[in-house]
Amino acid sequence: MMKKTLDYLIRVHTLPEDLKLPKELRPPVDPDLADHEDTSELYQRVIDSRLLWKVWMIDMFGKIWIEVAFENSRGEDEFHTLAIDEGTYRKVEYEPYEAIIEEPKT
Repeated sequence: MMKKTLDYLIRVHTLPEDLKLPKELRPPVDPDLADHEDTSELYQRVIDSRLLWKVWMIDMFGKIWIEVAFENSRGEDEFHTLAIDEGTYRKVEYEPYEAIIEEPKT
């Protein structure tokens, strides 16, 4: 993996359409890739926080990922990565920092 210098943060403002569906109507998620029982809940937590997020990684398809860490209601620490859908965030100018860039597999 490579690193790239970015000059923006993201403000997540909208829940993706597929996560607005009731859980039973959502497309299936690969259990090997899902590390959170309810991505919709995590995405909503990010939206509700109104925080500006550093990009953790840009994957081989150009999708932005962020790291989300918090203490849950049971007092346990949780650590997640979350892919952010295009059209659900805006970029906010910021001082340069490095993010991981996933190279396409050859």
